[in-house]
Amino acid sequence: MKTKYSRPATNRRKIREAPYHQRKKSFSVHLSRELRQKYGVRSLPVRKDDTVLITRGKYSGIQKKISRLSMKKRKVQIEGIKTTKTDGTEIFHYIEPSNLLLMTLGKIDDKRKKIIERNSPNGDIEDIENKKDDVKD
Repeated sequence: MKTKYSRPATNRRKIREAPYHQRKKSFSVHLSRELRQKYGVRSLPVRKDDTVLITRGKYSGIQKKISRLSMKKRKVQIEGIKTTKTDGTEIFHYIEPSNLLLMTLGKIDDKRKKIIERNSPNGDIEDIENKKDDVKD
């Protein structure tokens, strides 16, 4: 989400108080090289059941599925990534979407197809899928 104010405090406040339809834009994640070549798109909004690679932080190098998106916190919850509290209970650890790399897409529905077709210079997604199948044969 772009901000246009010169004062950092104002920018932080606008991001913090952004409505949910604008927060969704902050969940875009870079694609892996293979997916980038296949679809011709640099980044896509991340969704539940996508497989991501954590690139930064304590859990870097781990590749797992996304179990939940928190629009309120603007963070992603990943399966198996937990933190132990001092009383011994385990809670899920949330990770910033900017620290992730999208490895495989979970489900390609109509909305995701439209995003790929709109942003891809390669054209139609069915043509991309057919070209990929021809190369394998």
